[in-house]
Amino acid sequence: MGNYEKPGKLYFSPGFQRSWPLQTMIVLLVISVVIFSVSVLAFFAIRTIYTNIEDMNGDKVLALARVVSEMPEIRAALSRPDPAKVIAPLAERIRLQSRVQFVVILNMRGYRYSHPRAELIGLHFTGGDEGPALRGRTYISKAVGISGPSLRAFVPIRAEDGAQLGVAVVGMFHQGIAESIDDVSTPLYLATLTSLLVGVVGAVLLAKNVKRTIFGLEPIEIATLLEEREAIFQSVREGILAINKDQKITLLNDAGKKLLGITTDVVGKPVYEAVPNTRLPRILETGKAEYDREQVFNETIVLTNRVPIVVKGKVVGAVATFRDKTEVKRLAEELTGVKKFVEGLRAQTHEFMNKLHTISGLIQLGAHEEATAFISDMVRNKQNVVGFLIKRVKDPATAGLLLGRISQAEERGVEIVIDPRTSLGPLPKHFDGNNLVMVLGNLLENAVEAVQKLPRERRRVIVSLRENARQIVIRVFDTGQGISPEIRGQIFERGFTTKEGNFGIGLALVKQRTTMVGGSVRVKSAPQKGTVFVITIPKELSRTLKAKA
Repeated sequence: MGNYEKPGKLYFSPGFQRSWPLQTMIVLLVISVVIFSVSVLAFFAIRTIYTNIEDMNGDKVLALARVVSEMPEIRAALSRPDPAKVIAPLAERIRLQSRVQFVVILNMRGYRYSHPRAELIGLHFTGGDEGPALRGRTYISKAVGISGPSLRAFVPIRAEDGAQLGVAVVGMFHQGIAESIDDVSTPLYLATLTSLLVGVVGAVLLAKNVKRTIFGLEPIEIATLLEEREAIFQSVREGILAINKDQKITLLNDAGKKLLGITTDVVGKPVYEAVPNTRLPRILETGKAEYDREQVFNETIVLTNRVPIVVKGKVVGAVATFRDKTEVKRLAEELTGVKKFVEGLRAQTHEFMNKLHTISGLIQLGAHEEATAFISDMVRNKQNVVGFLIKRVKDPATAGLLLGRISQAEERGVEIVIDPRTSLGPLPKHFDGNNLVMVLGNLLENAVEAVQKLPRERRRVIVSLRENARQIVIRVFDTGQGISPEIRGQIFERGFTTKEGNFGIGLALVKQRTTMVGGSVRVKSAPQKGTVFVITIPKELSRTLKAKA
């Protein structure tokens, strides 16, 4: 295998065409994840910052309120007839120096002695959260006062003897806290925006890289290719076994499982566990292919081809194809006619043995004249047949087939008659002796089988081989029961048979070999009268067939 190349354009239904491209989906997905992640991070970061700033401001106002509550000037002023004259300017000075929004001193009835807004001095404190402080408690509170929402600390002011004189209230408005948060949040927002931009750029680059890695294919195209690949592998009659560089099985089709005797799923498992005597790891090491090697799987001899899988100059795996040697041998015999020749020779041997026994018996009985006549008659008949075939059939393979078939048919009680008008010269290159032997041998075999169960006087097959300037015509006629009209249209289909133990490939091969060179096959059959097959072979190929050849 070489480097993978992008396949041609695939076409899909409109529903698939409307789906978004993979690159767009990856970009949108990554951007969505980045936006969600950054948004969640920013949310919790801002919330944490707000909480921390609020806590810091709370600690600040509480500490300042305690300082104010301990000031002797404040304590002394609260005991005078007009506390506001002393407390108001002092509180304002403290507010400005400490950068808080307000410093308010309350008496025990809740009236203000100080406030940033002078018109509010002398009025009752608003917010409703001062009650616990007037009862001696220290705390931080959030409330809405006359100037808006604020964070404020309440600390009781006590005299030297411990008696409570009033309350120190120090606070910051939420607007001020928000401004502090904005000062910190602005860089965070900029960082968030930068992260989003980086995420978008990264998403685009990632999508392009992923698209390039998968050869520009869309998910539906990848799924379709995988389905096609699986269908192709499962349709192959040979077993296919593939492993990766880690010696783990990546593919084993159904034919391979059957030959190996495996019933479970072994994909992903080490190859030695499934096939202990495998040589595929050796191919990984050497990187060299091995062809037509015999191997034994489950007491079955198989022919194996092993090839390394090479990608960009590196061996990344290995694949083996294997097939039952017995089946290969049977197919070879069917295609080449070897089986037919062997059967013919066996029949002739058996015929001559019978005749030799007859001659031997006549001699032992002393019937020498009868033995001589029998020999002369036998030689004359055989010479007549052989001489006729040599003179009229110029192709040796075809003549040998006819001679063998005649002897074989005699053994089975069937008479094969050669049409006296038979005449066949040298065969054309596109339809040589091997092809004619295969076609004629299958037709004769079927014809003999069609008549061998009939009464002996009806067991006859007539063969005619003739030619003219344009074509060769082969006729094989038998006196059998004929072919039923119901199955006549199926007899040339591969695998169709009416005979037990037959593979149903004989007539299929006849038609295939004949039509492959532009010839024709015709069949006529009448019930109880017989069947005739007529094969026509052109002596010259048509232009179309020459171009294909």
